[in-house]
Amino acid sequence: MFEVEVVFILLFLLIFPLSVSSREIPEGACLITDTLEVSRDVTPDVYSFSVRVSAKGKSEGEVLRALSVADSYLKGLELPYSGGNFNVHPLVEWDSKGKKYVFVGFSGSAFYTFSLRSVSQQSEILRALNRSKREVPIVYSITNTRWIVSEDRRKRVTERLKLELLRRARREAQVFGREVGKSCSIRVLRFKSYYRVFPVRFELTKSAPSPKRSFRKLRVEGEVEFLCR
Repeated sequence: MFEVEVVFILLFLLIFPLSVSSREIPEGACLITDTLEVSRDVTPDVYSFSVRVSAKGKSEGEVLRALSVADSYLKGLELPYSGGNFNVHPLVEWDSKGKKYVFVGFSGSAFYTFSLRSVSQQSEILRALNRSKREVPIVYSITNTRWIVSEDRRKRVTERLKLELLRRARREAQVFGREVGKSCSIRVLRFKSYYRVFPVRFELTKSAPSPKRSFRKLRVEGEVEFLCR
């Protein structure tokens, strides 16, 4: 049975020979490679607002209740956010007389990053936190704020940049064709997109900041192979 299978495979290869590798260049043709780049300044459309809520208490339940009250107020705003997970751990202090750490209670925190449409919406978050402070012993601090380009807008702009790069590659194929006296076409086009968010230096604060809404650069590179023959 094994010998029959081997004979069948050999006959198949004789009748249907393997095709030439797509990486091989046809006789009389030439391959030209180039890297193209297009970019666009994009206006950020999302105000990212990050805040840390923390609490201390004699028991784990006391800390969880404080964080839950603040969490309830924040959820009631119905603003999009990520995070909100509670992190509770024992709290110890150094006893200089006893020369040892002493358990004094529990400490907990939760981080939230809101995706807002305007800076004014951060006031709603701060009011909600201040209301929760009247009910439970929490403290909060703003950890970071910045304007970013939303994923949907990045995708739309990136697709337009890819089309622009493709049109440029087609024009370049015509130029190369005239120079080498052949007909050039795009053989391979590989896209790479870049969106860089610069780190922001930020000091913890409880007041409402107002960061500048400046342009962000989106960039698309294309590695192009032209086949001329």
